[in-house]
Amino acid sequence: MRKIPKEQIDILVDLQAIEVEGIRVKSVLKGIEGKTKALDKQLKRAENAVIKESEELEALKKAYRDSESDVKDNVALIERNRDKMKAVKTNKEYQALLKGIDEMKERNSEIEERMLEQLEAIDAKESQVEKLREELETLKANVEAEKKGILKEEADGRKILSEIDGKVNKVAEAIDPRLMNLYSRVRARIKDVAIAPVRDCVCTGCNMNIPPQMFNELQQVEGVEICPHCQRMIYWEKPE
Repeated sequence: MRKIPKEQIDILVDLQAIEVEGIRVKSVLKGIEGKTKALDKQLKRAENAVIKESEELEALKKAYRDSESDVKDNVALIERNRDKMKAVKTNKEYQALLKGIDEMKERNSEIEERMLEQLEAIDAKESQVEKLREELETLKANVEAEKKGILKEEADGRKILSEIDGKVNKVAEAIDPRLMNLYSRVRARIKDVAIAPVRDCVCTGCNMNIPPQMFNELQQVEGVEICPHCQRMIYWEKPE
């Protein structure tokens, strides 16, 4: 049994309450960081969607320009064949050039049909890109507004955390160094609640019964013990 004045135990319990609040604020700040990252990811996905659709639109436009170029090349070839027809001397040569002209016309007809399909695809893709861009701008505005709120929440949290750190240091100065050393060791090992009251022979830290003799000693002598089950510091809390 470590005999400790009740006032010291009360101060230690206050210190723990302040530290627990600090842990809660740190958890909130960590959540805020996660919110910001989630918003950035959402915005990045929307931007990537616009880039992807825009690239597909450019590919469609290029394919259309290639088709246009093919049609022009074929028209030029048709004109050259017609010029050649004026100078041919045999029917065989004439028929060959005529056949070539018909084939070029047929090929151009197929290309022009494909170009109509390409134009429809371009129109649809342009509408899709425009829609995504509008959605992106709306999302940017929403994200910016949300981030402003998050930044304020973060600033408030850091201010509170700074105040908590100040309180911890001030309260810790009022605790006996030996008691503070014990508390720090237990806290490092337990990671959460390091000191808990005992009520009706039960450690409220782990909800396990402590030995009756230990409970009697805690009632008779003001001090702290170590719970045999959870290894927390325990003290007797008188019923109100």
